[in-house]
Amino acid sequence: MTTEAMHIVQIANFVTEQSGGLRRVLCELGLRYVAQGHRCTLIVPMRSRSEVVPSFLSTNGVRVVRASGVRVPCSGGYRAIVRRRPLQRLLEELRPSVVELSDKTSLSWLPAWLRRRGVPTVLVSHERHDHLLAGSLPNCLQWRRLIARWISQVGESVEAIVCASSYSAEPFLRWTEKICIVPLGVDLALFAPRTTGHHAFGSDDEPPINLVTVGRLSPEKRPGDSIAVLSELHRRGRRVHLHIVGDGPMRDRLQRDASGLGVTFHGHIEDRAKLAELLRGADVALAPSRVETFGLSILESMASGLPVVVPDGGGACELVRPGTGAVTRSDPIAMADAVIALVEQSRGTLTQSAIRHRCRTHAEQYSWESAAEGILAVHRSALPAAAENAIQRGNDPVEFVVAKAWLGGACMDHRDAVTAAERHRCDGPRPACRVLASG
Repeated sequence: MTTEAMHIVQIANFVTEQSGGLRRVLCELGLRYVAQGHRCTLIVPMRSRSEVVPSFLSTNGVRVVRASGVRVPCSGGYRAIVRRRPLQRLLEELRPSVVELSDKTSLSWLPAWLRRRGVPTVLVSHERHDHLLAGSLPNCLQWRRLIARWISQVGESVEAIVCASSYSAEPFLRWTEKICIVPLGVDLALFAPRTTGHHAFGSDDEPPINLVTVGRLSPEKRPGDSIAVLSELHRRGRRVHLHIVGDGPMRDRLQRDASGLGVTFHGHIEDRAKLAELLRGADVALAPSRVETFGLSILESMASGLPVVVPDGGGACELVRPGTGAVTRSDPIAMADAVIALVEQSRGTLTQSAIRHRCRTHAEQYSWESAAEGILAVHRSALPAAAENAIQRGNDPVEFVVAKAWLGGACMDHRDAVTAAERHRCDGPRPACRVLASG
């Protein structure tokens, strides 16, 4: 495996100021790639290449490059790169060692184009389109076939697919074995339990239970479920207040539905320290979405000492362990039952302090440093595999020279390339990754 510094080019669609999860992953990983001595460039869609890079994408050491993108209808402001030639020219200028692709829809053609030039692509899968679109698009549009075609096209051309959970990996199992499970991380220094005072729930004078939910206010996140849970708890005579953090197209409707119920809409909180302080002051976190492929806000809540209530679907339930929250049916009654059980638990076998400690201890297993090292291991493995693919495509010496140049000299000649490829096959997956075989 090469130990030389790489030029990692991250490409992502659907990045806005409110796209917390994807944006957070890109920034946290890029920061750590640079810290380990690699170059990192982030390509994101904007109105034009002359548009000023917004402050929310500023990361020390990471170069942000704008690519022209079109607005995606009914998406709340998201943009996507759809024009091929400008992106191709941009990549020819950047000469990456490896491309870290965070989109498998409008850019599903890109891995094959890169592969013909000897440049490896590692796909980082952030979403489940088959579940995101279920119920919102009629089956007569054949959108499931389109998604399957995208997945198949990407799976054939990428060197590896990084997924943060088994749930995220499921769509690829039919098409490829190139899957590595690399859990994401949490800022353990920023998100931490309160060191003084105590949380409200479980005390004798029955103060209000403070609930919190963090996420984009859009249908796939199901923010209305949190309000329905609040309403159910009020119906049972409980004093409860709900804090909703996030913004999106559903905000106006949610504010109407929550009128008089005791809900504070904080909007999108860009200041991470302010978000951490809000989480420390809450008692239970709600994460109602059934299509989370991981759940960064869930980890941030646990790191802050909060137990989390999640539905029994999606990747969120893979994060919850006994004593750190509850996995339940995705309906207001079941989730309200779970909240009450967690409140009562603090008075029984598990004290409030023990719950906070258990949540924190579990979150400490996930760090951005471990996530970055896991994905870097995948990137390093992809380099010799790409060189081997360039050789196998034929005896065209010009093509191999191009591939060698794009790889930054990682493979000096055919013999070294084959040796590196053989070493890649023998080494197998790095300890930081778990490869799933197709079922």
